[in-house]
Amino acid sequence: MKQRKGKRQKAKQYVDSPDDVYGFEYKLKNAFSLLERAEKITPGDKQKILQFVGILKALRVSKGRIAKYILHLKLIGENPGVTFEPATRKDIENFVATWLYEQGYSPETVADYTMVLKRFYKFLRYDNVDKETPFPEEVRWLKKTIKPNERKNPEFSIPEEIESHRPVLSARLFSSPSRGQIYRA
Repeated sequence: MKQRKGKRQKAKQYVDSPDDVYGFEYKLKNAFSLLERAEKITPGDKQKILQFVGILKALRVSKGRIAKYILHLKLIGENPGVTFEPATRKDIENFVATWLYEQGYSPETVADYTMVLKRFYKFLRYDNVDKETPFPEEVRWLKKTIKPNERKNPEFSIPEEIESHRPVLSARLFSSPSRGQIYRA
């Protein structure tokens, strides 16, 4: 089969084991590969990200979560003027104001990036990510909470809605010809 010009075929995701239903092993390998090939991130920053990943693995953080951390840190590190180690609060404020809030990300995604930044800087400054260790001054001011007016409405029905639809659902379910034939047989 010939491939059209300009169209890229999507790479197949291979499941490494039957337990890896969501392909997290593949996503983690891909994240490592993308980090390794990132040209805009300094080798020192790449090394710090890999050390951070080592601590997360020791804490038994899931492969999917680790892949997410790597990809978020890669995107942050590829921004002009962002070097992790010497960054000050002003640098992080500038990054958040000029890049993070301007991307059009959902509030949940912004909260994810905020959490990644806070946890990574805790590692950079204190060499651990324990809950007892306070966040460093550079990122302590970042808030992960989502404003009530920015929250998504739940996509599930409340019990009252389910009850109000029950007669309609029951009528449709039991009046279909195929259903009636099953019960008559």
